[in-house]
Amino acid sequence: MLNSDSASKVAFIFSTELLSRVLLAVAITLPGVAFAAVKVSAVDIASVGDHTLVTLESNSIIRFTLFSLNNPSRLLLDLEGVELNATLLGLSGKVDSLHPYLKPIRIGRSPGGVVRLELNFLPGVLPESQVLTYKPDSKHGYRVVLDMYQPKSTQAHLSEVPLNLPLAPPLEAVLPKDGATEVKPATESNSKTILTKREPSEAVTTRAPAPGNSVQAIRPAPIDRGKVEEMLLEVHVNKQEPSEVALVLRDQNKHLLVSADDLRKWRLPLPPSASTVHEGITYYSLDDLAGSTYMLNNPGQTLDINADANLFGPTVLSGNDFKRVKPTVATPGGFVNYDVFADSTAGSRHVSGLVEAGVFGAWGVGVTSFLGNSQPPNGKHLVRLDSTLTRDFPDDLKTLRLGDVINGTSSWGRSVRFGGVQLASNFATQPGFIAFPLPSLSGETGLPSTIDYYFDGARRLHSDVPSGPFSIQDLPVVSGPGEARLVIRDILGREQVITQRIYTSPQLLRKGLQAYSYDVGFLRNNFGIESNDYGRFMASGTHRFGFTNQFTGELHGELLRNQQTLGVGGAYVLPTLGLLSTSLAGSHSPRGNGALASLGFDGRKNSFGYGFSTQFTTEDFAQLGLTAGGQAPKQITQAYANLGTTSYGSFGISYAAQQWRDRPDIRLASATYGVRVKDLGYLGVSLTRFFSDDKKTVLSATFTIPIDARTAASVNTVHQPNGNESTVQIQQSLPAGTGMGYRLLAGTGPAHRLEAGVSAQNDIGTYTLQTAKARGQSAVRASASGGIAFSGDNAFLTRRIDESFGVVEVPGYANVRIYADNQEVAKTNEKGIALLPRLRPYQKNPIRIEEADLPLDSRIDATELDAVPYFRSAVRMKLPVKKSQGALIQVMLDTGEPLPAGAIARIAGVDEEFPSGLRGEIYLTGLEKINHVTVTWQGQSCDFEVSFSESPDPVPNLGAFKCVGVKR
Repeated sequence: MLNSDSASKVAFIFSTELLSRVLLAVAITLPGVAFAAVKVSAVDIASVGDHTLVTLESNSIIRFTLFSLNNPSRLLLDLEGVELNATLLGLSGKVDSLHPYLKPIRIGRSPGGVVRLELNFLPGVLPESQVLTYKPDSKHGYRVVLDMYQPKSTQAHLSEVPLNLPLAPPLEAVLPKDGATEVKPATESNSKTILTKREPSEAVTTRAPAPGNSVQAIRPAPIDRGKVEEMLLEVHVNKQEPSEVALVLRDQNKHLLVSADDLRKWRLPLPPSASTVHEGITYYSLDDLAGSTYMLNNPGQTLDINADANLFGPTVLSGNDFKRVKPTVATPGGFVNYDVFADSTAGSRHVSGLVEAGVFGAWGVGVTSFLGNSQPPNGKHLVRLDSTLTRDFPDDLKTLRLGDVINGTSSWGRSVRFGGVQLASNFATQPGFIAFPLPSLSGETGLPSTIDYYFDGARRLHSDVPSGPFSIQDLPVVSGPGEARLVIRDILGREQVITQRIYTSPQLLRKGLQAYSYDVGFLRNNFGIESNDYGRFMASGTHRFGFTNQFTGELHGELLRNQQTLGVGGAYVLPTLGLLSTSLAGSHSPRGNGALASLGFDGRKNSFGYGFSTQFTTEDFAQLGLTAGGQAPKQITQAYANLGTTSYGSFGISYAAQQWRDRPDIRLASATYGVRVKDLGYLGVSLTRFFSDDKKTVLSATFTIPIDARTAASVNTVHQPNGNESTVQIQQSLPAGTGMGYRLLAGTGPAHRLEAGVSAQNDIGTYTLQTAKARGQSAVRASASGGIAFSGDNAFLTRRIDESFGVVEVPGYANVRIYADNQEVAKTNEKGIALLPRLRPYQKNPIRIEEADLPLDSRIDATELDAVPYFRSAVRMKLPVKKSQGALIQVMLDTGEPLPAGAIARIAGVDEEFPSGLRGEIYLTGLEKINHVTVTWQGQSCDFEVSFSESPDPVPNLGAFKCVGVKR
């Protein structure tokens, strides 16, 4: 229980957090920076067939959002950044009182500053709708067309405006064309009409109302399905290419019937009407497929079907090509890494070394490390560091660790070392898996189309989609806010644009996804000084859960014998603004009850980023990670802002403050600026002001000049109260493979530094030698690092094994070059074996051999494999390369003529065919000492035996063999 003082402090913190949220909410609703508004220059409402078009023409692109609502039925079209002028307000007066279902349009500005068009309809009416956009041309500006479809019951009377804006192209398919048009009356219960159009040469077009409009379709007269005509037709569905060839039936009433299988293949639904069976196959009449039209062209033997987009089954695409990868079970083995350091300074010599040993197998990997020191501060020359057994479960995205572990932390928890057991989620076991939510976009197209997805102006996805509704899941984005834009172009060149503001953050989890860490053991004390100093028992747990794609909650608890801490937290996306995070925790310990509260925000607007975080604790708050008797900081506050430009560089400012109860406070502010100076290099400037007891200001500037891919020179200057310092440096880094590097530095100032160093690297290690002089003293340092890898009965000297590795076998072939990711990494030894260091765990590492290094008589079944190892384990691969055991023979018939070209030879026990060439020559492979060969040609065959012995000749010629006993 909290005492009265602690309770009052908790109440104070809670009220402070509540006030912060209120202030943030007020800030969100403040008006933003004013930009030039989009002006609507012309409006129009027109009725075409069953469609009503609302057209807006403007001087710039209009960003819009369309909503449909029920009770009452209405559409809301929100226009962003549009000026509410007289032209736009005049749209309401253009709706005639006799319109069959549309009421006068209401226009106004919503509280968020968005202009809203509210289109209200008669009860029970909610037309299908879509929004089309058009780019400017010689006659018109930007246009937005709201297309509403509802079968008419009365003749619409709309005011006409001499604007002559073109109609939305998708309506052309339903407009009457040249030829007789017959209007069939509807049933008494339905006052709608259906157009049935007949054209010359028996071409027929019918249209039924789309489903979902509460319109009863007019059914044709009962069909006598006893007599049908079969037709093989080339079928086009919504102009989809390539076309399909299908068996279509025509009954005595001229109705066309298609099979259920073909309808499913075309992604069209089965009509609810009665079906017929023809030769065991179920057929449906196209006249019963509501929301579709068709046209039969007898001379061309083609059938064109046009169906409403909502008839098709949905198409689901993915912007993330993640596929689970199954790692190869590790073969038993191990490794040893070593690092040796030696230095001599002012006559004092010191040597230290680090040794790490690991073993692995199907059960996991165990690793232990030791630190050796010739002059230890505690008198012990050898200290054990970590000893850990790790078992990964890639299918379940989790890891089990036994031994020395670091606990999992929360948004407010601290890291500690302990010895015990940890079970934690581990998304790294499937590197392509993205845990945070990715956006999705949906649309609909009536014709085959292409889609282009853009995020912040950069195209990140291009794909083709068939007719019908579609959705794209897991769109690729960059962390933070941005604008997603989907451009849809159909085969007629018509374009739709869908835009959406989104925000993503790695701090969030996908809806329903969990991340956790549960730890039990004993706290590790004096790490690096004592080998086995374990203290108090502890248990901690962190569990994060994605409640929605916008909100992720967190629970973290810590349990010790006389100390308990429990807290909750969460991260929430504020649409188009940023990520708000908060946490609240309480503790109980011998010092009393304590509390913690934190609040943070990260946001970005285009190239401008900003954010802050603050954390408060009461005096008696206790948690893991604090030193014995130590107190948590009273307050930790950070704030930042940065701006990136394409021409003027990047700017940044930050502020950090820590208020302590048992030590001096820390407060500092900094400003940074970086810019590329044409093709010369990069300039970086920073200014830091310390506000603590020793107040001072430090100004530094660095100019870096790249020379080549590995070499760079830099000049740095630092101005500070205790003296200015300037340095000049040139450095060449080590290559990825074998090679050398160096570093030279000269500096002026109080230290007067001179430094020089050289480094070298080969296949078995990395070595450095450095010398330095400063403040009149000289020092020399040297180091060496490398490793030994074990796999099966093979041992290899290598560089440090920090990741996974592989062993490749090309049995019997030495000096064959091995490539990983198209980079040469090794050559096979005299046994045909090579070690491949630095493979990425749980990922496909493409491995291939150089085919040119193999002799001509080698038989290669595959030259490339994918290596997928476990964490810090080895994967063993054997490439299927062997000697071909081949030879050239000539086959003669008993008539003295050669075997005809194209005959096929087979060796008993070998699953391969060998064709004959000119003069009866055949090249056989896979030969043994004695081989039984059968030859067949033109319904004839014969047998003979071939003897073979190995030869230094890569293509030995065994001579002629007589084919006797020809069988017919």
